[in-house]
Amino acid sequence: MKTLFIGLIALAMMTGCSKEDKTPEKNQDYATLIQGNWEITGETMTVYDADNQVIKTAPVEEAIGIKWTLQDGKITTRDGDPSGEMHSGTFVLNTNVNPPTIQISENDGDEPDMTLLNITTLNNTNMVLEHSEDISGLPDTDQLQGADHAVVKITLTRD
Repeated sequence: MKTLFIGLIALAMMTGCSKEDKTPEKNQDYATLIQGNWEITGETMTVYDADNQVIKTAPVEEAIGIKWTLQDGKITTRDGDPSGEMHSGTFVLNTNVNPPTIQISENDGDEPDMTLLNITTLNNTNMVLEHSEDISGLPDTDQLQGADHAVVKITLTRD
């Protein structure tokens, strides 16, 4: 048993694992990494029933190419076309939950539109966000028979 324990400690030292590595300053890392220009390169919607079984997964093509700029708590989005429609708002990171979240508030309309997204991946080149929505109140259709909730997954690449 002692040999196994020493072996695990040696492995952790060789791979650079330490207690400090496992608990990074997420506030600083996420706040720094999220800044900049991003482009939506993929989006899918997966519909589930009440037992969490997949009913259908489909790509959401109309979001591809939308550009996001995240800077100092402000967000600007623009259609893929440089002369496309532009929207602005604010964002707030919460790294005290698992997974961390970003709350985006778009304030272009009469009533602010707020969306809470889970950050499932964030690094220098990619960001993956997920949003779950209750759709149990929607009328049943052939494609959505028994639908309970949907998860939208948005993939962004640093622009």
